Amino acid sequence: INNPLGVILGYTRLLEKKAEGPLAEDLRVIEDETLRCKETVEGLLDLSRPVKTQPQPVELRELCDETVERLREARPLEGVEIRVEGAGQLEGHPQKLRQVLFNLFKNASEAVGETGSIEIGIQAHGACPEGYLEVVISDSGPGIPAETRAHLFEPFFTTKADGTGLGLAVSQAIAHAHGGRIDAEDAACGGARFRLTLPKSPHVRCEELTRNG
Repeated sequence: INNPLGVILGYTRLLEKKAEGPLAEDLRVIEDETLRCKETVEGLLDLSRPVKTQPQPVELRELCDETVERLREARPLEGVEIRVEGAGQLEGHPQKLRQVLFNLFKNASEAVGETGSIEIGIQAHGACPEGYLEVVISDSGPGIPAETRAHLFEPFFTTKADGTGLGLAVSQAIAHAHGGRIDAEDAACGGARFRLTLPKSPHVRCEELTRNG
């Protein structure tokens, strides 16, 4: 499906260069909807494809800082305060983990709107290989209703008019592939809190760590 979508997108962009008036606007709609289709297909592929690359050392603080910068480049966040604290290293797949962090950070930024705050805390527990890390993302947004929270990680569930409902499902699948998980809860001072838990070693699952520790 991705191949014909790519052809449609390419020809649409070529036509946009020559089009004017209502036709140009119609072509922009076609481009936007084609991009949404591609995003859905890529999300489905992410859900079905296992992580194949070899794990490598990942500095979570560095990855969080880089992802925040990417988010600032992608969205207007002048009125949003983002704080990152803590550090820790694990064995994992940097690109996949960056995808998870970007999605969680983006969701937090959408929740707070034009003004607000996002706190990102990295917490280390225990030593490798038995230890694990948590990345806790808390926002000052309106929070998540309990009935919504129960379905957050289901594929195609979304509360956004333009959402695919795959972002959190894919993120949870990536966390599971690393032996970890993502949990959603209410933040202590209001807003939402997402907790990404990951083992320091790829050979350990977080269910074992939190049960034993």
